[in-house]
Amino acid sequence: LVTYFVQYVATTVKSNLRNVDTLTTALAVARAVRTNPHLFVEPYMHQLIPSLLTCVVSRQLGEPGSSAHWALRDNAAEQVSEICKQFGHVYHTLQPRVARTLLRAFLDPTKPLSTHYGAITGLSALGTSVIRVLLLPNMRTYMALLDVEMEKQEEEARMCQNALVRALKKLAEHYEDEVGLSHMQKHKLAEVVGTTLAGVVYEDPQAGKIMGAVAAAVAETKLSNQS
Repeated sequence: LVTYFVQYVATTVKSNLRNVDTLTTALAVARAVRTNPHLFVEPYMHQLIPSLLTCVVSRQLGEPGSSAHWALRDNAAEQVSEICKQFGHVYHTLQPRVARTLLRAFLDPTKPLSTHYGAITGLSALGTSVIRVLLLPNMRTYMALLDVEMEKQEEEARMCQNALVRALKKLAEHYEDEVGLSHMQKHKLAEVVGTTLAGVVYEDPQAGKIMGAVAAAVAETKLSNQS
């Protein structure tokens, strides 16, 4: 029975990338199978992950011009994260392999912004350690690309920017550090995440907490690299 459902998900995703409703149904089936306590799904996760990752980072999901794919990517990213948490203790290379796949998609400037959004959301869903080690060190470079795209594809670029802000807020939940708002702190933040993203964060109600978290995360990474 599990084999049938997993194959259904794989076939449905592969054949219906332009149909968000059908893809959403496939994701619902994947979640139902995964969370059913009466089904032994562990051996089939390696078959399910590729279908879910397709829904996270595929170039085109749904019809051109439709915005329904953003929520679909969020849904798939959440499921990938849940699988990594659920089976990571059994398959130790699962999350690292997923993270590498998402990081490659995030850092590839030839990929569309829809793919970048999925990669950012997917990496963020994997937890604060992944945000600190993989997302944060690349934000400044990525924002240089996004600043250019903001003038061409405002909606897509804004979605990517918002995804980065959500990642920073998630990082802030992990650290208790908070700093006062000042132009010096804003400048320090800009050195890590870029001027545009620093400006967005500076206007956020959680700005002090985010800035403190970024400073703490950078310090933690430096300490880890030295040891």
